[in-house]
Amino acid sequence: LLNSIQVVSYRYKDEPDTCDKHIGLIADDSPVEVAGSAHDKFDTVNTLGVLIKAVQQLSEKIIKIEKDLEGLHGDRI
Repeated sequence: LLNSIQVVSYRYKDEPDTCDKHIGLIADDSPVEVAGSAHDKFDTVNTLGVLIKAVQQLSEKIIKIEKDLEGLHGDRI
């Protein structure tokens, strides 16, 4: 899900080029889980849930990789 979201930098049409760019997503181009069913907003509550789950999954993968590496290291001693 997260890999399908394109992060972009942009300025609003009425902002001059001297303004700092914003960083975010384009709701029209984003999955319903983060952009709402009408793809008209950035749903911060849903996005936070998606991000927490992604971090949990990555943490599980890191723990598994660390255990695998410990096993390899132990075999070499």
